[in-house]
Amino acid sequence: MALRLSALTILLTLFVKNTYSQNNYKDSITCVKFLNRSDSLMSIEQLSNAIESATQAFNIASQNNYSTLLLESNLILGDAYSHQKKTEKGLRHYLSALSIAEKGKNEMQIVYVSKKIGDALFSAQAFEKALDYYKIAYHPNSNRSSDESLITLEDIGLCYYNTQKNSEAISAFDSIVILTESKPTSTIRKRALFNLSEIHRGIGNWDEAIRNCKKLYDWFKGENDLYGMALTMNNIGFNQISKGDYNSSIDAFKLALILSDQSNVSDELTIGILTNLGISYQNSSQIVKARESISKAIAMANDRKDWCKKASLQNLMALINYNDDDLYNAHEFSRSSIETGHESDCKEVLQECYKTYSIILRDGNDYINALSYYEKHLKIRDSILFEKRMNEQNLSNRLAMLKETESKQQLFIADQQMKDLQVKQLKLETEKKEQQISLLKKEKELEQSEKNRLYQSLELSKRENEAALQKSTIRDLEQKNAIKELEIKQKEALEKDRQKEIALLQSEKERQQLEIDKQAEARKRVTWMLVLSGLIIVLVAISFIVTKKKNYQLAEQKQVIQDKNLYLEQANQEILEKNAILSEQSEEIRAQNEEIITQKELIEKKNIDITDSILYARVIQSAILSEEELLKSNFSDHFILYRPKDIVSGDFWWFENMAGRFIIAVADCTGHGVPGALLSMLGAAYLHEILNVNPNITANELLFELRKMFVDSLRTSPTRDGMDISLCIFDFAKSEVEIAAANNSVYIIRNDELSIVKADKMPIGNHPLMNKPYTSNRFNFNKGEKFYLFTDGYADQFGGTDGKKLKMSNFRELLIKSNSMEMQLQRDWLDNELDSWKKHREQVDDILVIGLTI
Repeated sequence: MALRLSALTILLTLFVKNTYSQNNYKDSITCVKFLNRSDSLMSIEQLSNAIESATQAFNIASQNNYSTLLLESNLILGDAYSHQKKTEKGLRHYLSALSIAEKGKNEMQIVYVSKKIGDALFSAQAFEKALDYYKIAYHPNSNRSSDESLITLEDIGLCYYNTQKNSEAISAFDSIVILTESKPTSTIRKRALFNLSEIHRGIGNWDEAIRNCKKLYDWFKGENDLYGMALTMNNIGFNQISKGDYNSSIDAFKLALILSDQSNVSDELTIGILTNLGISYQNSSQIVKARESISKAIAMANDRKDWCKKASLQNLMALINYNDDDLYNAHEFSRSSIETGHESDCKEVLQECYKTYSIILRDGNDYINALSYYEKHLKIRDSILFEKRMNEQNLSNRLAMLKETESKQQLFIADQQMKDLQVKQLKLETEKKEQQISLLKKEKELEQSEKNRLYQSLELSKRENEAALQKSTIRDLEQKNAIKELEIKQKEALEKDRQKEIALLQSEKERQQLEIDKQAEARKRVTWMLVLSGLIIVLVAISFIVTKKKNYQLAEQKQVIQDKNLYLEQANQEILEKNAILSEQSEEIRAQNEEIITQKELIEKKNIDITDSILYARVIQSAILSEEELLKSNFSDHFILYRPKDIVSGDFWWFENMAGRFIIAVADCTGHGVPGALLSMLGAAYLHEILNVNPNITANELLFELRKMFVDSLRTSPTRDGMDISLCIFDFAKSEVEIAAANNSVYIIRNDELSIVKADKMPIGNHPLMNKPYTSNRFNFNKGEKFYLFTDGYADQFGGTDGKKLKMSNFRELLIKSNSMEMQLQRDWLDNELDSWKKHREQVDDILVIGLTI
């Protein structure tokens, strides 16, 4: 913009002072003011106002045929519309400017405008069309080593690269490197080396990619640019991974990390280096180091709140553990990656997380959930592919529109030029006619002046002669009267003689006419015979020529038909052969379809059988759950909010009256569906067994015994299965309650204030602190106090406008807000609030909340 403004100031000054210094001076000054104003508005991004001002300049320049100002107004309008992403409108104005430059044969303007058009088309991803204009801008007579020419050559290389013409792109960037040998610190040289490394990496030419990266590294080293050195060394390591040289890639990434520590490198680059280092360690079977690198990257992504990157890294960690046969940690990281992926709403990463989790579940023999998550993976993948195809179609439509706009504009310009020529010719003809009319007017004026002079002289002569004429007239009249009398007498005598001669002549004329009519009739008969004979001869000749020509055409057509018949016979033979091949393929497809249908029916039957089994399992699980009547007989009011994720649930409740005490437990087993339901049944059975053996057991001892039984039972399990549980033992005679909890807290509301009985961070299952006892919480209660036991399913549900978790803090607010309601109304209200939060999203876990009023 700055270059054009300086040039514009000089051009417009000369333009106003010299070219339009007469009648058009005011219009030209106004036009220049509008252009300067639009340039100023463009510099502060007021595009609409800039367009309005440039349009006014365009109209003035068009009306007065100011070619230089018209070119400039088209350029400004093209820039403004391009900034507004209205490429079609911008292209029309750029092409108009190019037409003006070509008409004026100004090479500098042609190069400048062609570069502008190329840039606009490049921004619209119309790389092939942009390449045509960049080639025009890369003028053969220009200085090839100038910054402008090098930038244009770089654009040409990028167009080749984006159209997969890698050899031409390499040639263009190699040329930049050669032309900048004398400018080793040139920024464009740095970009050329980077682009060369990227192209060679893309086509699998790793050694050449590394060679260019090393040149780039030396450039950054000479500039003491630590960030650039770290970035380039990371790229070198990435190419070495692709090459399979993992030891060299580890060294490269270690050096990149050292450089990043020495500079203010962005966390994003450091995360990338750590990730690549972890991948290199994994490929070289150094699993512990791989986990360390990825864990550091996860921590940095978490600090940056980059949930998309964090989910991707957690998924990578899951795959590392899975490949190392550590299914438990693989399961934990994969599930965490899905939760993080939901928070990020990053489809590409989430579908990969679903796929990984499906594989892990499959190897853990959880085929139903594995299939469910694989279907989620496919659904998102298909959605991404559909969006990609739609974007490709939109891009194709946009490119077609740009081509059509270019063609229409070029036709419009050509038509406008033709009209301009016609207008010029009409103007010349009009001027010529006006000159002729002017000359004729002058001639007529002279002629009229001469006529007036002659008329005046004649009028004088006429008046002088009138008197003499009147005298002579009287004498002449007298003489004429006498002569007339003599003439009348002579005429009467002559008339009689003439009548006689006429009668004789009339009879002679009639005789001659009869003779002439006979001769004419004879000539007419001869003429008609000659004409008829000539016509017959001409028709015979024409018929002969036409017949000969038709015979020749028929012979040619016969030969063409014979050639076509031969071609059709060959084509028919090929079609028959293809039909035979298609018939065979159709038969194979039919057989495959039959096999697919058979497999589909088998799968559907198995799904029905499995579903029936699970439905029956739900009946069994419901029978094991304690009856709600026990709550009615022990508490003044209560509710149970129970929403399994699948048909059967991993969440369960259990309560029992034993030794004058009422024991209630709410538990969340590992997983959900069938695996969770099996663990829930096992948990309910163990609770019953422990209380039968020791009816007076304390709450914390009960949980300790329950953990021992679970660990003993599941010692051979490859995963760390178990449960989270909250347990309350009410002694109504003493108005006392004892609470123990493993990972599940208990909430109590007294006088509209909520207090938390915090759980021990130890599950019922394998744990490093499994020999440590659980905490016992004992205190008195009063009438009207409310106790809430729950699992984490309600708080972990994703929803809201951002698709995030509800979280425990919001769950507590909901309990306080609905505290004044009766228990059943509170249950319905909490249920409705969950649906409002979740909306269309899938339920992610089993949900269980129990409320009790003393």
